[in-house]
Amino acid sequence: MLHLENITIAYNHTVIVDSLTIQVKDSEIVSIIGPNGAGKSTVLKAIMNLGDTRITSGEILFMGDNIRGITTHQIISKGISYIPQGNAVFTTLSVEENLKIALTTSGNGKTTLNYIYDRFPVLLEKRKEAANKLSGGEKQILGLARALVNKPRLLLLDEPSIGLSPKLSSEVFDRIRTLKREGTSVILIEQKVKEAIAASDRVYILKAGKIYFEGGKDEVQQSEHLKKAYLGG
Repeated sequence: MLHLENITIAYNHTVIVDSLTIQVKDSEIVSIIGPNGAGKSTVLKAIMNLGDTRITSGEILFMGDNIRGITTHQIISKGISYIPQGNAVFTTLSVEENLKIALTTSGNGKTTLNYIYDRFPVLLEKRKEAANKLSGGEKQILGLARALVNKPRLLLLDEPSIGLSPKLSSEVFDRIRTLKREGTSVILIEQKVKEAIAASDRVYILKAGKIYFEGGKDEVQQSEHLKKAYLGG
């Protein structure tokens, strides 16, 4: 589905990510983990052509098409959605207004709104409330729902559980697993590393902008070295 081939990303002539190759298959959850400053969020922004970083070499292939350099709007229309760290909701608007704004680019109209409410009943219950009245977990769900109105083939998630209680974090991870069952692939960057790996099919570990490890989640969970370094022992 998605193939990043030897991608190098720079900011102000400083290389942030160097010769990165990552693959995501259909209906697969892939985690990218690593220390702060490793370049994890930069990878997602590069895929979406966002921010001040620039790709200096390599290709980004999605469904066989090279999407490197095309506009963010075009990338979304091809079936990729992105939820940045801290989610992306308009707090002064109602829940339903947030969804309708996202719908303006999808062309799916009422059908998609019903699709969202069927999957997130809490949003139906609170559709007239201002987003700033929602709990942290409800805001995360609204951010997730906004990304799903385009019915993406691939969803990029940057720290979806940040600031949430363990219970709400668990609900977010349950939603991510449901997306996989429904055919959406996910790239996940997450501070709760154990939970992220448990939800994933495969894992990439980034260190100083380069791939340090690539493999299945079982390999990480069974490696004493990797467990000690990234899972707290």
